[in-house]
Amino acid sequence: MTNKTQLVTLEDITKMPAATAVDALRSKESVQPIIDRVRREATSEVLDVNQKKDRERMGSLGRSVSTSKTTLIKAIKAAISDMEAKVKDVKATCKYAEEELNQIRDEVLAPRKAWEEEQERIKKAREEEMLGRIDNIREMGNPDNAGDLSGLKEMANALEAMPITKEHFEEFLGDALAARDDALKSINNAIITQVEEEARNKALKEQDLTIAINNIKLKPTEAFSKNSHEIQAMMSELDTMLSSISEDKFGERTQEAESAAAQAKHQLQMLFNSKRQQEAEESTKVEQEQQSRATVTQEAQAATQTVAQPQNVAPAMQKATDLAPSAKQQIDKGMASISMREYRHLQQCEAELDALKAHGVDNWSGYDDAMASLNDRVA
Repeated sequence: MTNKTQLVTLEDITKMPAATAVDALRSKESVQPIIDRVRREATSEVLDVNQKKDRERMGSLGRSVSTSKTTLIKAIKAAISDMEAKVKDVKATCKYAEEELNQIRDEVLAPRKAWEEEQERIKKAREEEMLGRIDNIREMGNPDNAGDLSGLKEMANALEAMPITKEHFEEFLGDALAARDDALKSINNAIITQVEEEARNKALKEQDLTIAINNIKLKPTEAFSKNSHEIQAMMSELDTMLSSISEDKFGERTQEAESAAAQAKHQLQMLFNSKRQQEAEESTKVEQEQQSRATVTQEAQAATQTVAQPQNVAPAMQKATDLAPSAKQQIDKGMASISMREYRHLQQCEAELDALKAHGVDNWSGYDDAMASLNDRVA
């Protein structure tokens, strides 16, 4: 029976084999005759709902429709259940066949798959090796790995001499060339920076050395206003400085620094000798002045005792007036140098006059005449 089979009664469908029933029930039209027949049987009678027997007949017809429905649905589900069991078995068979055939296929393809995996591993290892070499080239461009200027120059030479060809890098040739160019640029920039830095440091060091040597040379100028003891301390300090001069500090200018220190020490020695002589002369002069003042004081005291008598006033006044022309000459000429002897005589005369005045000798009747005579001669 095909899907075009027309079913007339429920008995027809209930008696069909499951496979036939499933095939027959694939469309709605296959059960439409049964539905139409049930509808006709259930609705063909004219019943009065007001009559008890008619109401009972309505119930009987409803039960008949339910019975027909139950019979039809049960037959359909039975056919489906049988087919589902068969379908399940068929699915299991399908799965088994699929797994077995897949296994056969995998066994056949296993050698090729292993070969392909090995080739992929080799390719990946080759790529990693080349990329690692390219990373090494980039790392060569790191200035920190080269160290000093000499190391940077060696690194630049190594990069320039490095063979980078298609044979060595194959499809990564462009990456390798770019890495070398970047590394060379980085190293060359570092070389320029370090050369400039070394030149700047050398200039600063040279400047510091020049300042240090000039400071040594200027040491004697600081001693002009100092005494001999201070100059001697400066000489000791210079000796210490001279002993500390070394090639580690002054390099090629060590000899220049030593020469400057030796010359400065020689100049300090000359200043020291000059200061010692000057201080000795000043000390002698002070002693002489102190001795002269002491002598004048003694003579004044003696004169005081002598001029207490009126007859001794005239000689003292005469001595003072004798010195007046010389003093007048100095006044007429303004400030002028006089000998130490004249200076001491003036001091002595002044002391004698002060002593006479202090002891009241100016009350003597002849004092005015003496002073007038002295003033006339000075004028």
